[in-house]
Amino acid sequence: MPRRLCGLPILVVLAVLAPLASAATSPIPIALRLERLDAERGLSVSLRTRGDSDGRTTFANEDQWADVRDARRLIRDLRVEDESGRALSVNQDVSGWTVRNAPGQPLTVRYRIAPSGPSVLGAEPMAVHRPIVHAGMLHLVGHTALVLPTSARGSDTIAFEFDARAVADDAHFASSFGPGAHLATTPVQLATLRNSLFVGGAIHLSTLDTPDGKIGVALSAMAPGFDRRAFDADVRAVLGGVRAFYRDSQPWFLIGLHGATGGEEKGIRIGGGTGLQRAFTTYVAADYDLRDHDERGLMRWLLAHEYSHQWIGQTLRLSIQGDDRKEPRGYWFTEGFTEFFAVRVLTRAGLFDSAQALDAFNERILRYNLVKRRGLGADAAGDRFWSDPDAEQLLYRRGYLAAWQAELSLRRASDGRRGLDEVLRALILKARKQPAYRVDNTALIAAITAGMPAGDAAVFRRFVLDGGDSPLRAADFAPCLSGYVQRDGAMLDGRRFDVAPGTVLQYRRVDGAKADCFKH
Repeated sequence: MPRRLCGLPILVVLAVLAPLASAATSPIPIALRLERLDAERGLSVSLRTRGDSDGRTTFANEDQWADVRDARRLIRDLRVEDESGRALSVNQDVSGWTVRNAPGQPLTVRYRIAPSGPSVLGAEPMAVHRPIVHAGMLHLVGHTALVLPTSARGSDTIAFEFDARAVADDAHFASSFGPGAHLATTPVQLATLRNSLFVGGAIHLSTLDTPDGKIGVALSAMAPGFDRRAFDADVRAVLGGVRAFYRDSQPWFLIGLHGATGGEEKGIRIGGGTGLQRAFTTYVAADYDLRDHDERGLMRWLLAHEYSHQWIGQTLRLSIQGDDRKEPRGYWFTEGFTEFFAVRVLTRAGLFDSAQALDAFNERILRYNLVKRRGLGADAAGDRFWSDPDAEQLLYRRGYLAAWQAELSLRRASDGRRGLDEVLRALILKARKQPAYRVDNTALIAAITAGMPAGDAAVFRRFVLDGGDSPLRAADFAPCLSGYVQRDGAMLDGRRFDVAPGTVLQYRRVDGAKADCFKH
């Protein structure tokens, strides 16, 4: 049973141990402690590091990350102490919290994260993007929860350690770094620390041993009737299928599944997920029912999609003009192609049958047609990704359809010998061999269209960058599927949508075609 720690506040302390100017030659020490968890005051954290060599050190969490805005307001009562425990004068402005210090002086930053309250489906921002401190449990993503020295670069090496034993025992705590509430000093990049997940307290934690590494499953705020055994079985099967596809293994991976309420009126059962360092986290209806065929299929898809980001997004990484804020301009690839390969992996692993694969295919075509501004280009849609649901849907669905157009063209041009599988694996292999390797839209399009006929390559490039209607045609999937145009609007999840008659291309199995002819 989960251990509840409602009577204890969580405190985060940050200590600075040496000048950041020497980061190129020596790791920056950061020691994180979770000190107290309290129902009224929230979580208190401690983090040790060193002051900047110029005598002026600024600390900050990421004020804007994903769809979270104004994350600094979640940080309360921040103070910075020297090695004797004396409080230093802190100046707060838009850049963060700044102190004057002796060069390389050991500093300790102490603050608390305010209670979050229960998580609500359909609310903005997504619950798992902001710190969750509620009902004796904590769920933290480094981007928004950790207050770190701003002079450190993402590529800087951190000598990182943490201790959460004041708020949870080893059976009730896990992180991107492994199971347990304590981590001895470990070298990591600052970007890795920011992109890490920490979950503990009133949670149910199971550790699954697999041939390719351990998988941690941390459940928080899920209803008592949630079928943990069925979920663990699907985690094993889905992650095993994804690892087999990418021909890779991981010594440790953490899945956070957080329960939420409030989606009943809108019919929302899954709130969304985020791929992180050796982890992903998502939140769903607390009473999510894995006995329901459709709900179980949707959960399997979510697991496959989010886990695939360990390769598409974490290993093979985007860099758009060197500006993290422009990264969504490439989400047609990291989200849309992940959609494509998630369904492909599930189908090949036998976790989606041919009917589910065809339903997933048709649904994504339909959802693209429901986007009103299909003429938005990759840049314009990417810049609106976190603020405009239409732009978000557009990039997911456009990338998925572009993946199909590329797959069909490459297979035709090579008589079936080469397709997107080979393209993606080659890109990931290069990224593994060259950790600093990054891709932008130009590099991705060049790699994907290599081997395509010139006309097909031009269609792909134009569709990805400029938008417009789907490039798929009715005869593209013969002899397995035939395309037809819906004449009376569009149906999805039992609801009719206002789509102009005759504009939505859908596919059905050709009479006499084998059941497994269309395998995605």
